[in-house]
Amino acid sequence: DGSGKPLGDAIGRTVHELHIGVDAIRFSPYPNPPARTIDVYSIGRRLEGIHKSLLSLSGQKQFFYVHDTTQTGDSQVQNHREHRELYANMAKRSRFFMVAPGKVNEPGHTHGQVALAGRYFEGSAAGAVLIGQKADCAGFRQHFDWPDSVIEIQPDGSDVAEVLLKLSDEPERLHEISRRNAVEALRRHDWIYRWREIFDIAGLKPTSAMEAREKQLRELAELVSEEPVSTEVIR
Repeated sequence: DGSGKPLGDAIGRTVHELHIGVDAIRFSPYPNPPARTIDVYSIGRRLEGIHKSLLSLSGQKQFFYVHDTTQTGDSQVQNHREHRELYANMAKRSRFFMVAPGKVNEPGHTHGQVALAGRYFEGSAAGAVLIGQKADCAGFRQHFDWPDSVIEIQPDGSDVAEVLLKLSDEPERLHEISRRNAVEALRRHDWIYRWREIFDIAGLKPTSAMEAREKQLRELAELVSEEPVSTEVIR
């Protein structure tokens, strides 16, 4: 985050910085939200203190913690489309979804630069409650500026059990967070909005297919916004 201006200064050209997006329709649990049978879903890089606390919690009570068991970067998927579909289906069945800034466990790679990782976009689009750490950068403040966009926990995992158990006792709040995350992703973070920015910069008119996609996203967001208050889908 924040690479655009230094790069523009270096090459003497205007550089427009765009953040990652998500296939918000693929990841959305709506219009027919499934039961959230996964308590916590963690994919990719993780902080070991949080991971160990979640393992301990899953061993002490009925608590379903789904996490990677292969080393990040070493595994290959057999079919990338099937992989994304499985990932989306698991995310939309998760109550809580782990997030952290990009390369959180390898700070030496970023040299102090904070990166807004794709997990924030994917988890919110799935309507999961994001837990972890906010990214201390302009991109996060721009794209995740609504209440409870991320429920923060200590990086060492010392309070993760307390936070999760407390939230679980507030089903109406959980449902509202879930719904708000899904709506914001539909309205702001689908890939089509990033393409719209590119077209605007280039002075191009959107295509009919782009307009149809935006209409589909708006209609689904309106449907979710009007949904009656319920605690069933996040329980």
